[in-house]
Amino acid sequence: MMVTMISILYYTITITLLQGVVRADNVRLSNLPTIADDLELFATSLSNATLSNKTELSDSILQYLELHGPDYFGSTVTVLSGAEQQALYSPYVYWNSNGTGLIQTDSLMDPSYGINEQSWLREPIDQRKAVWSDPYFDQGGGNVWMMTRSYPIMAGEDGEIVAVATTDVHIDAPDDTSGSLSILVSRASVLLVVMILL
Repeated sequence: MMVTMISILYYTITITLLQGVVRADNVRLSNLPTIADDLELFATSLSNATLSNKTELSDSILQYLELHGPDYFGSTVTVLSGAEQQALYSPYVYWNSNGTGLIQTDSLMDPSYGINEQSWLREPIDQRKAVWSDPYFDQGGGNVWMMTRSYPIMAGEDGEIVAVATTDVHIDAPDDTSGSLSILVSRASVLLVVMILL
């Protein structure tokens, strides 16, 4: 019960700080919990057969985005190699600029993009949990300012991470005058720890 209350409080503080830093273009920040839940539902519905078939996986991502509409700017499921946890393939599907059609691409696997160094991929692997990214400009992916929800897909008794599913949310460029989101979220964490200790 206490852990749940702490998680809700942390999430509320984080969302409040985000509202001061980022203006959402296509989605309200209050919808971030819904997006997180929808991604988890999608990720956990993917079978091993789907993950091992790139065409079927791409079709599943397309259906996921069609279901939720252009508020969910783009999505990928990055399938990982075994122990190395490097990207094997990562079909990316996203809405066109006017939100009337979906585009499928393999551009995330272009060596110049450096998929295996991208924080939206590394953080859920390293932390072994779903994460929201800080706002960033996705050069070579969606080519817009966005935030990404990343969800690690685990398999087997040992919980090996076999893939990472994402949903991208298109946002306006952060205000330079608002300061760094990472600093604000860190301050929120400190505030939360102080509140717990009191």
